[in-house]
Amino acid sequence: MALPQPSRDDRQAERRIVRVRAAVTVAGSDVVYAVRTENASCEGLAIRMPHALPVRTKLDVHFAVFADHRQVAITASGVVVHTLLSGDSWLTGLSITAIPDDQRRFLAEYCAGRR
Repeated sequence: MALPQPSRDDRQAERRIVRVRAAVTVAGSDVVYAVRTENASCEGLAIRMPHALPVRTKLDVHFAVFADHRQVAITASGVVVHTLLSGDSWLTGLSITAIPDDQRRFLAEYCAGRR
């Protein structure tokens, strides 16, 4: 039986450099990784992980950005679409598969520079 293909990392969505701390949990695990985001869009994230994760690994990610004079919390689930060694960490591409609609709209506006 073939594994389902991961959601594609939608490079059509506007991306923005977003270098903030984040918490990542691998689905089905109690381990929480303290990581740093690199960039974001309303469709995906690039995060720096301490080790490589296989493509299709399901993750939950929590982070916050500062906009409109306040901190905005983002909580999303996604799937790893690529990972590569970059310096002393693994740059991991995450395609967002679940995020509250209001947070997705916020990220789209934020990445477009409207926030």
